Amino acid sequence: SSAKEWMTVLPPGGSPSSSFLQNVSLTLATPLLLLGTSLRGNALRQCGSLLGSFFIASFGTLAGAMIAFSIATIPRALLVSVPNQDGLKIAAALLAKNIGGGINYMAVCSCLNASPESIAAGLCVDNVMALVYFPLVSVLASKYKDVVDGDNDGLIEKEENNEWNDKNESKSNLSPVESLSHAFTLAAVLTA
Repeated sequence: SSAKEWMTVLPPGGSPSSSFLQNVSLTLATPLLLLGTSLRGNALRQCGSLLGSFFIASFGTLAGAMIAFSIATIPRALLVSVPNQDGLKIAAALLAKNIGGGINYMAVCSCLNASPESIAAGLCVDNVMALVYFPLVSVLASKYKDVVDGDNDGLIEKEENNEWNDKNESKSNLSPVESLSHAFTLAAVLTA
């Protein structure tokens, strides 16, 4: 059997029922997670310094994109390098994804009417870059101790942190809203 035969085993775009389930689950998952969060309660306290880091990283991502677009050759290259002349749309969607996640990528692609081929090309590029980025960040961070709240100096050894995770792993504090959201997400992944 040839490679072309293997590539056509699954129908392109999935079945109508799986597309419907994915759309419904992705539409409901994020609002359900947000409904289970109280900003007046522990959410802001639990974020701690990560919220500030998120704003700094978001600003850096936006500034990097603005600098890249100010270079005259990059927007022209984006127009011709992505299928259907959707390069700028995919660049905007990747910017949104890097700040807010994969749902933002799909939302921006949908709003800008990017073609399915361009969306797939953007996801491929993003995945390849993630294969380089995440191991690099992991190696760079492996030199430092983990930070845990409640410790006297804020630092503990990784082995102690792993023991703490093992002890608390059996306790589940998921609300019904979070459980339902996880179920929708799992259903979308399994039908993909």
